[in-house]
Amino acid sequence: MAEIFGVILLPLFMMALLFGMAGLRSDAIVKIFFDLLGAVIKGVFLMLGAVLRGIAESAIFLAMANRLGGGGRVSDCRAEQRPRRVKVTVVEDGED
Repeated sequence: MAEIFGVILLPLFMMALLFGMAGLRSDAIVKIFFDLLGAVIKGVFLMLGAVLRGIAESAIFLAMANRLGGGGRVSDCRAEQRPRRVKVTVVEDGED
């Protein structure tokens, strides 16, 4: 995050500093600097909110799938339709 702030805000800060050293009015540069800083902070909070909202929605969808699907297991319909083989063993006790 520091790299983003550095790349975006350092040139504006340097321009405001140099304009101040030269004695020029830097009101516009300072206003742009603070507007850009506010926009970056607002964008970071919006992205964080979107990520948290996505996590919450996926948790809700997972809970719904578990409730409707019986644990969220994926079953193959073809496997249920195949006849199962059962091994039968007959044990004779020797009496006729």
